[in-house]
Amino acid sequence: MSRKTTRTRKGVRTDAHAEPQEDRASDVHLGRAVARGGETPSSASTPHTRLSAGDLEALASMDRDELAALMGGALGRARVEEGDRVTGTITRIGREYAFVDIGAKAEATLGTAELKGEQAGDTIEAFVLSAGEGGIQLSRQLSGRAAGAFLDEAADSGIPVEGRVASRNAGGFEVRIGTVRAFCPVSMIDRHPAPDLDVYVGQTFRFQVVEAGDEPVVSRRALLEEEAEAAREQFFATAKPGDHHTGIVTSIQSFGVFVDIGGVEGLVHRSELGWESDDPTSLARGQHLEVRVLEVDIANGKVSLSARDPALSPWSRIGTDYVPGSTYEGTVTGVERYGVFVRLAPGLQGLLHVSRRTTEGLPHAGATITVRLVSADLERRRLELADPDWSETGAPTTEQDAAWRAHEQEAREGSGSLGTLGDLFEGLNVRK
Repeated sequence: MSRKTTRTRKGVRTDAHAEPQEDRASDVHLGRAVARGGETPSSASTPHTRLSAGDLEALASMDRDELAALMGGALGRARVEEGDRVTGTITRIGREYAFVDIGAKAEATLGTAELKGEQAGDTIEAFVLSAGEGGIQLSRQLSGRAAGAFLDEAADSGIPVEGRVASRNAGGFEVRIGTVRAFCPVSMIDRHPAPDLDVYVGQTFRFQVVEAGDEPVVSRRALLEEEAEAAREQFFATAKPGDHHTGIVTSIQSFGVFVDIGGVEGLVHRSELGWESDDPTSLARGQHLEVRVLEVDIANGKVSLSARDPALSPWSRIGTDYVPGSTYEGTVTGVERYGVFVRLAPGLQGLLHVSRRTTEGLPHAGATITVRLVSADLERRRLELADPDWSETGAPTTEQDAAWRAHEQEAREGSGSLGTLGDLFEGLNVRK
């Protein structure tokens, strides 16, 4: 008789006889005999069913699990234990639990949060978390003692396991999965690991088994990436300007910062970082940031964000604290050949054009000067400034106004951005 090697649930290898057709027939006959207690169902006078030599040999060759399976099949119900991997059919779905027929005496339950769109009648695979007087509870992830016993199978199948981050070590974390110690590298603990790695210690997460064996390696990031991909699809299907999100700063550049808002990375341009500061280096990677969606480009998968709170907009002070026609002190923030930029307050910056200067030369950056607020365009966020004694005779030419309109039209059509006021007046022949 041929022999084969099988792996039991505890991971121990043992030899078991193969099952030729004639032995399988004997098993069926044996099962029927066990099911009816050694008697035929007709009458008490019917002779007992006697086991043949082949039946006895087949019985002797079975291990405990095979015999239990045979007994369970003969009695019309499956015998399940904690950690068993089972296949069943969803019979009905409630608010919190789905009921699954796995061939046992009673239906098993699976939390609806673990369903992946399945409906009643669908077939699923899961693990037995517990089987006792409280019923049979299933899960699509392994936890507790069962997780440690099934690391090999979890690595092969991709089934998540539940583990607790016990401590930090060189290059990563020690994760306890049941009684098994596993290693999770720092790069695999999160999509964007927190600056303070100690925040993960003591927490329980789902992990994917990357390597089993004597020194298991697990990854939490692999599962988070899958969730992020699903969240990304959902985001672009439903996102709209004005939506608020809490994101994580993932990259800091001179022109702004990139923020992950649950699977999607958006750009917060430095001009949208805040009302008081536009310095990207004031933020740190891994920092949480409240942002608002400005624009969603589905075709190119790009998202523009703002970290400015509209309720705190300094532009609401125009007409009360800052009135056109009045003079104010401001700080020069930039000097160009066509004029200077002056900040009246955090978030309120205007252009003092050379055509509105009454004195020679331009002040230097950082200087404090007095200016008159000529006009304020709240919709386009423009402040027009002038020297205090400037008169309307030096108003901007129609050529300049036409350049404004042409540039803004170009931005609306998507062929460019408003850029800076310096870009706007570049190349114009402006007379003082």
